[in-house]
Amino acid sequence: MTPREQFIHDLSAILVKKGSLTEKNALEIQQAFEESPSDSFDAFLLDEGFVDREDLLAALSTYYNVPSFEAQGYFFDEILIRDFPKDVLLRHAVIPLKIESGILFLVAADPQESNLAVVLGHYTNAEMVFFVGLRESICDAVKEFYDISLMEEEQDEDLREEFEQERDAHRIVDSEDENEG
Repeated sequence: MTPREQFIHDLSAILVKKGSLTEKNALEIQQAFEESPSDSFDAFLLDEGFVDREDLLAALSTYYNVPSFEAQGYFFDEILIRDFPKDVLLRHAVIPLKIESGILFLVAADPQESNLAVVLGHYTNAEMVFFVGLRESICDAVKEFYDISLMEEEQDEDLREEFEQERDAHRIVDSEDENEG
């Protein structure tokens, strides 16, 4: 069994044990997922309405043996997010949550990803503690943050250009006034 197949099997078993799915449904869902274009089993479960977010987060928490965190709607600390490149956060589906007493808390779609701590260690020297979250919610939060930051930078640039144009216009007027006087 591949790691992906093992994940699908184990997560399905957890959902059955928690009463979110029946064994028959779990097998049918696994088959439907294999035939679907979806890359992410957890996103497939949500998108198709087989489980709700709360049940899926609880199952992921059991699977990874870490607490879960719902990233959707949470306002993340922009100072922490800026410490990490957007592409790294998106590629690994991870987002920093908070830092307390030198410990960085992060939400990751796969907190057991083999090189996740090493990759993130290039951008922080804090000890890391992971929560599990939904890939789609994490990536949406990262994109939203960086899109808003980009818009703010563009607005700042527009304001700078406007200020420079006004300043240049005043210089021309002042220069003309000096020439007339």
